[in-house]
Amino acid sequence: ILEFELGTEHPDYVVGLYDLGRLYTQMNQPEEAEKTLKKALEFVQLLENSTLLKARILNAMGLLNQQTDKSGAINYFQQALQEYDKMKPGLNPEASQTHLNLAKTWLNKYLKTIENLEENESVGPAIPSLAQVNYEEAMERVTTKEGNILNYQILAEAKAVKAMEALIIYNEDTGILRAALSNCLDAIDHLYRHLNHISGDAAKFKLIEESHFIFEIGLRVAMTLYEKTQEELYAWSAFLICEKSKAIVLSVNKAAMRSPDQNVITRKKAIREVETKLLFAPDDIALHKQLAQKKNDLDDYLDQHPGSSTCQLKAFPRMEEFQTRIDNKSSWLSYFIGKSEYYVFALSDDNFEAVALPLDFRKGTEKKAVNFMTNLNISGKSQPGVYSQLQDKQKNIPLNKSVEGLLNSVRKMEKRKYVLYAHDLYNKLIAPVESALSSKEQLFISPDGALYKIPFETFISKAIESDKKVKFHKLKYLANDYSFEYTYSLTANLETSEEPPSVDHTSFLGLAPVFSNPAEGTRIQSETAYLFDSTFQSDENFRTVLGDELTFAPLDFSSVEITEIGALFNSKGQKAEVLLNEGASENTFKTLSGQFDIIHFATHSFPHLQNPRLSGIALYQPDTKMMAETREDGILYAAEIPTLTLGAQLVVLSSCESSVGPVMLGDGPYSLARSFLEAGAQQVISSLWKIYDNYSQQMMMEFYTNLLEGKSTAEALGAAKLKMIKNKKTANPAIWSGLILMK
Repeated sequence: ILEFELGTEHPDYVVGLYDLGRLYTQMNQPEEAEKTLKKALEFVQLLENSTLLKARILNAMGLLNQQTDKSGAINYFQQALQEYDKMKPGLNPEASQTHLNLAKTWLNKYLKTIENLEENESVGPAIPSLAQVNYEEAMERVTTKEGNILNYQILAEAKAVKAMEALIIYNEDTGILRAALSNCLDAIDHLYRHLNHISGDAAKFKLIEESHFIFEIGLRVAMTLYEKTQEELYAWSAFLICEKSKAIVLSVNKAAMRSPDQNVITRKKAIREVETKLLFAPDDIALHKQLAQKKNDLDDYLDQHPGSSTCQLKAFPRMEEFQTRIDNKSSWLSYFIGKSEYYVFALSDDNFEAVALPLDFRKGTEKKAVNFMTNLNISGKSQPGVYSQLQDKQKNIPLNKSVEGLLNSVRKMEKRKYVLYAHDLYNKLIAPVESALSSKEQLFISPDGALYKIPFETFISKAIESDKKVKFHKLKYLANDYSFEYTYSLTANLETSEEPPSVDHTSFLGLAPVFSNPAEGTRIQSETAYLFDSTFQSDENFRTVLGDELTFAPLDFSSVEITEIGALFNSKGQKAEVLLNEGASENTFKTLSGQFDIIHFATHSFPHLQNPRLSGIALYQPDTKMMAETREDGILYAAEIPTLTLGAQLVVLSSCESSVGPVMLGDGPYSLARSFLEAGAQQVISSLWKIYDNYSQQMMMEFYTNLLEGKSTAEALGAAKLKMIKNKKTANPAIWSGLILMK
């Protein structure tokens, strides 16, 4: 269109080619990307005053070739820098980013070179020196004479690349490695500062995804120091870095909901105004300096007001202080999944374990046999997919394959495969730190990445011989030994005390729209029908949600579930309000949501994986008249939930896939459960997959019976699961393990 409307010599046509080439790169279509960017490079030569655009195209060509042709990438980056210098040497965030890209590429080229060395060969200092020159230049070109920083993200990544260089080249020198660890901690601090300067979840998630390698390098440096010195301080530093990588956006959103700071909002608005001006004059150094000063003003305010609702690096306690906050019946487990290894940290009141393991770790191999010199890809590109077919159990199974294998075997009820993967995951994730779990009764789990998709209580500690029949009720599950609670961040858990609902004064609100009468309350309105269009969502997502094309499927057991639970609370002298059918409307829920300690939904829910803010909980479907009166459409969206004022100690989502959502790197799944935590709920019970209406009703009754007898939420849910396991008819993990407790 641009070519037809404007012609090939118009700047907007070339900009269109440039953006299209970048899009092809992001879509992993390198041939189309290269063809489009080369075409942009051809036509940019014909334009006047196009130095900046030419530099950007050359930088994009460098990024495209970064993994496949490092020498070619280096050449493109160097040409881009020549173009930037034609405009004005010195301060220039875009030139700084290209220097950083060049430094990363030199280091990756160095790694590739040493991988291919013959015995007794060595590499000279030229390549590392070139990397050093470029990351130092990157830092210099975003720092003003007054010490203000134009772009904290670039500074953070440059310091991390400097630490990476130390890890690769000087990994035997503990003095240099200590300095590298200090650089990593500085980099994390800079990253947090940059997060404070931007608005919107999407922008923050994108930043964390681009710069997540900073945390991995920090972990590698800290664990390398621990392995070389055996000083526990470095293992503890690794644990803290792991925790700093988690729930960053969730934590700041929760704080903002509790107490928005108008001074922060005003200063961020000033930053946005200068950024808008820079869109039209990206090479205006005076504007860049003005922006740096506005950011500095915000930083100064945040330093003086540490309680502000922002991303902040809090001063975590020393290990001994942390351990005093853990009761003697619990252990805390935190995980971090890197590109070639994963990390497991286990902490109890009297023990601390930290291990680094290769992704294909198998019990019986050396715990710390991790090659820090391989797979150090820091370009931020996505990794290959995973597979689910059964693998010879004598081979090392990659961690991601075990996770997918467990999920598929549960969904398809394949007993033998389930045993293989459940035991392998036990060996990978629990056995390496089991000394810290001895004599404990409850595990607090902070997963990472794909680990959010699986319930750890399904792991089995004892393998079954291949010639023996698998009996689900006879397996040695972790659920037999521990109750479980999952969290986005262990350290965030320290900020809120464990307050299980009090048996003496607990109020219950239960909602079940039931959808049993096709004539009313089940028909999806035209305003929300697009959510269930298979053009945008897979049919699989909705096969149990929709009875036909226009109505929600009936949930006959949900009315029994809610009514019996309400009666149970009343029998204990507790306040209970049960809302069925038309009573379970969106408007009624929003009116009552802040008045109850426990809120329980027994209904349909659905994840929207493309736009998780549109994930929703189905309530009574209003007719046109009701919609006009209440202005509610009968769907409680994930985006709406954080705006509610919840005082709930517990929210129970007895509905399908309420804990499912796209897993945001470093921040966990963007799910309905997350939205309730963001809104202020202390704990949420939610589902990892589609759950059975009748079995859910049985387990929920047992759960609330245990809860009203004085058990904690985790103990009550764990005991309910154990009862299901002991019954042959309900011992299948697909039935009892899908509901998990999140905090």
